[in-house]
Amino acid sequence: MLHTQEYSARRAVANGVQITLSKTSMLANCFIGLDGKYHYGYVTPGGLALFRPSLGVETPKDERYRLCFSNFIHTLISTTVFAVIIGGDRRVTHCLLRKHVKEIDDVMESFPLIVGVICSWLYLVFPNTRYGVGCIVT
Repeated sequence: MLHTQEYSARRAVANGVQITLSKTSMLANCFIGLDGKYHYGYVTPGGLALFRPSLGVETPKDERYRLCFSNFIHTLISTTVFAVIIGGDRRVTHCLLRKHVKEIDDVMESFPLIVGVICSWLYLVFPNTRYGVGCIVT
C-alpha cells in the first residue's frame, strides 16, 4: 500500500513539473487560428506541436514554427541566468554549500554582472521571435 502512495506522490510531482515547464518553456510558441483564438504549442523539428491537439486546429507550416539552433542558445541562456539568480540567494548557498559560504559570497559579488553582460550580448546576437505562453501576438 505504501508503494502505491509513493508512486502516486511521485507521479503528482512529475505532472506538476511537466505543467510548469510547459507553461514557462522557451520552446513554446503561439499563433492565431482561423477561429480567431490563440493556440499554443511546443516548437519541434517537424513544426508546432499543440498543447491541446484534440481541438482539431490546423497548425501553420512556416519555418518560424520549427526548432532551430537559436532556440537552444536561448534555453541555455535562460537556464544560466536562472541558476545565477538562485546561486545569489544566501539561503540556497548556505543550504547546498555550507563549507564554502565565504568563497561563494566572494564569487557572487561580480559573477552575476559578468553573466548578465555575456547573456545580454548573446541575446543580441541570437534574437528570438517566439511568442511564449502569455505573450500576445501583435
